[in-house]
Amino acid sequence: MFIPNEDYIFPKNSGRQFRYLWLKEFSWLRYSKSTDGAFCLSCVLFGNKFKLRSGISQPINVIIDTNVKEKIIKNCKILRPIVDAIIFCGQTNTPLRGHRNDSQYLPEAGECSKCGTGCFNKLLNFAVRNGNDVLGSHLNNCSKNASYISKTSQNEIIKCCGEEISKSILSEVRKNVFFSIIADEACDSSTKEQMSLVLRFVDSDFNIREDFIQFIHCSEGVKGKDLFNVLLNCVSNLNLDIKNCRGQGYDGASSVSGYINGLSAQVLNINSKALQKFLEASILEREPQTHKKKLKDICRTRWIERIDGLNTFLEHYLSIFHALYIMASPESSVNKDTQNKSSTFLNSIGTFQFVFTLVVTTRVFDFTLPVTRLLQSKTINILEGLHLITALKNTFISIRNDIDSFHNNCYEAACLLSKSVSDYFKRAVTIPLIDHVSISTRFKSETVAAYKGLSIIPFNIIFFLKRPKTQLCWRKQFETFCDFYIDDFPNISALNGELVFWEKYWESFSETIPDNISLTLKSISFPAFENIKIALRILGTLPVTSCECERSFSVMRRLKDYMRTTMSEGRLNGLALMYIHQEIVPCIDNVINRFSIKNR
Repeated sequence: MFIPNEDYIFPKNSGRQFRYLWLKEFSWLRYSKSTDGAFCLSCVLFGNKFKLRSGISQPINVIIDTNVKEKIIKNCKILRPIVDAIIFCGQTNTPLRGHRNDSQYLPEAGECSKCGTGCFNKLLNFAVRNGNDVLGSHLNNCSKNASYISKTSQNEIIKCCGEEISKSILSEVRKNVFFSIIADEACDSSTKEQMSLVLRFVDSDFNIREDFIQFIHCSEGVKGKDLFNVLLNCVSNLNLDIKNCRGQGYDGASSVSGYINGLSAQVLNINSKALQKFLEASILEREPQTHKKKLKDICRTRWIERIDGLNTFLEHYLSIFHALYIMASPESSVNKDTQNKSSTFLNSIGTFQFVFTLVVTTRVFDFTLPVTRLLQSKTINILEGLHLITALKNTFISIRNDIDSFHNNCYEAACLLSKSVSDYFKRAVTIPLIDHVSISTRFKSETVAAYKGLSIIPFNIIFFLKRPKTQLCWRKQFETFCDFYIDDFPNISALNGELVFWEKYWESFSETIPDNISLTLKSISFPAFENIKIALRILGTLPVTSCECERSFSVMRRLKDYMRTTMSEGRLNGLALMYIHQEIVPCIDNVINRFSIKNR
């Protein structure tokens, strides 16, 4: 190899020729006369010894890739205890933040806090004290914007945990295809209107589940159209098709039950199969009263507690009146504030209007008690429930037709406690209350017809077959159900043959006959009865009560109490999902992966 003179003539082979200009442009370039080629001088002289001299045994791209992987592994080790602490706080409803959470108040890693930092920081320091050196080194040496323990990072990790739980639930919903929506609205501690969304579905193990999904801030209002827009956007964001909704469960508020602008009516406009649930169990709820020693506190989320309080108040009305009278008297030993409040309460409950309303309300709800008990039982027989509902409707029709007799009975009972005029309160209280119950609107004929599909359950079939006069009743009731959901069956032409085979199969079944939807599905896991399986899955999704929404509101008030009114929606939903779904523990590795791809 050499550098030839400028007048050197380079040979021309295959139309190509070395150019002297290249030697001036690249100082490391040399020409080889023997090969008529160009070479790098450094590579020729030191190529074999460069790796040994530099200490590099791998290509630089491989080394960079290895360093990145090592950094990822290290960051995962740092994030694992952080995510674990957040999951612990979420599942136990332990507030993460304390009175002092700014960086200047945080102690050194592993030391105990002396100025009121939150439980989250205390858990991390506890982990450091127990040997987590990787976390300790990170907390002591990291930059302030890369500690992963700030409130912003907490919110992101909490949201990731919630998304993992939602993903687990929604994957089960999509496997079943069909689902029902249960929703209710309540005001949180910051006076924001929150809608609780619960999905009812049959999971892959054939268990009927009602799972809370999220709280939705009703920022646009609580009118029917506003709630419809919020609900539709939420269902779309969950990647669910509203066309697969087979039931709606709400309370009896006008914003959801209105025939034209109500939420349920607007959902029915785009999906006629999304029937509103047939029973407002939370409105009818009441349990039998036992002897009480004190007044029951009113629960803001559970109607059953209010009815209990009402019965307790009626039972001890005279004792309450007497106690208030003593405390309101000038000679009482209580303080002035208690005396004034007692006088106010005494004036309120001392009128005949109050007493009569109390008596009528209690007696009206007595009629709903058997149906409510059945709907709240774990082994609910819907067919029996339908008979009770029919009897309940007829009872209220009978009362309305003979309102004078019912009113007089209530009036006589109220007269034992106070005195007043009867006719005025009949027109002002009794008749409006009976009309307000609106049993017919709560138990619509098309919804009751849909629940007649429960006659397909083997226990109900055997029940019908044992009575000669009702042997064909189960087929007729199930056909009513099939007519409504005819488009959902995979092979409707084969349904009649399936029903004949279905009846004979359970007549000869030697084991325990299934008496509910879940057990029936589990007993026919083999490939047969495809139409009937779809029917059972649809029946399993139809809602019965809205109790799960009320339970979620109880959780919301524990999470977002008066000390945490500024909690964001994402943080609230993540913490609520972790606290409610204790059985679904977010995978820490999945949470870290989800956290790592978010833009920060």
